[in-house]
Amino acid sequence: MTVNNRFTHFLKEKKLSQKDFCQITGYGYQSLTKFLSGQTSNPGINLLIVTKQYFPEINIEWIVSGEGSVWHQEELDRKGLPYNNTPEATDDDLEVIGKMSSLGLDPIYRNLLATKEELIAMQKEQISDLKERINELKKR
Repeated sequence: MTVNNRFTHFLKEKKLSQKDFCQITGYGYQSLTKFLSGQTSNPGINLLIVTKQYFPEINIEWIVSGEGSVWHQEELDRKGLPYNNTPEATDDDLEVIGKMSSLGLDPIYRNLLATKEELIAMQKEQISDLKERINELKKR
């Protein structure tokens, strides 16, 4: 298996398209396409850096040389992820999770999600109150 085949395998396991990977990491789409199509034989150091930064569970040594395990079990355990996929999430969630994780901001992201849920609950309550007021006004 070649370096670009191993990288393609990694993307498939993470259920990411080339476009998704580039959106999450900021890596150039054309550069990734050239590498994966074989136009460029070796990954650039920047590709390896952003891959490690946004996906610390992948073993970069495996991508480069084929040696060792594909995944770093300790990173998967720390994130609570299974070996071969990511948790169910929208594309936007994946992008945010990748960026927040790389910056060590997982707790902040969790707090933001909790705040979002609280706001949604408050809005539902306000909607319910408004519906009641509308019904009262209709009775007059």
